[in-house]
Amino acid sequence: MAATRSSASAAAATSAEIVVEDMKRKRILSSKLYFDVPPNKVPVVYSPSYDISFMGIEKVHPFDSSKWGRICQFLVVEGFLDKNRLVEPLEASKDDLLVVHTEEYLKSLRSSLNVSLIIEISSTSHKWDRIAIGLIVEW
Repeated sequence: MAATRSSASAAAATSAEIVVEDMKRKRILSSKLYFDVPPNKVPVVYSPSYDISFMGIEKVHPFDSSKWGRICQFLVVEGFLDKNRLVEPLEASKDDLLVVHTEEYLKSLRSSLNVSLIIEISSTSHKWDRIAIGLIVEW
């Protein structure tokens, strides 16, 4: 009897895994983010919105958040890349985000403390930096 119950549990777990994988596959296929790069484009994805700048937050982050724009500009100026051939990304919907993130993680982004940890703004940063992050999260 125990073996039968164990087999039933394993089958239910496998069935649940199949449902989850099927849901992920449907999300990927319905997403506008995952598209073939047209022949007149190159698989370099860039948007000016990658250059993060908001009320000075970029100055307290340990990494240079405007480097992507400078890299792209360098590639264009040096002739390695034609600006008209860049692929500009679309904005991700919640379903798009759920392809790679859990619902719990997305909910955690509603907390300014979690966001400040993720973007590496320490608790010792200036209080106005933390207030700005709180405003962004609530916005």
